[in-house]
Amino acid sequence: MMYGIDLTNILQYGLPIVVSLITGVAGWFAGKKKNAAEIEKLKTEIDAGELKNIETALSIYREMVEDLNKQVAEYKSQARELQRQNAALLMAMDKADKENHKLMKQIEALQHTLKEYTNNK
Repeated sequence: MMYGIDLTNILQYGLPIVVSLITGVAGWFAGKKKNAAEIEKLKTEIDAGELKNIETALSIYREMVEDLNKQVAEYKSQARELQRQNAALLMAMDKADKENHKLMKQIEALQHTLKEYTNNK
């Protein structure tokens, strides 16, 4: 026994403390690596989730664009039909205007003839 320290006491009390410290440090290092791996896994899962959300949003956007393109095509078709109808109506109106002008001249001529006839009587 040196300086009041007994080897049996050291082994009895010190060895469990040293073993506990070594186990704790080893567990901390192992846990640190495990935590880092779990964090990386979570980051990957989050990135995959964000990518899925982006793909879903893009799919919705594409559907909207396709629907809008269909509507635009339908509106263009309707506009062409309205232009065709408008041109036909303008032609009919022009024809009616010419016919009206011709009839007005005939009425004036008939009125003039009637006036002369009634004046000669």
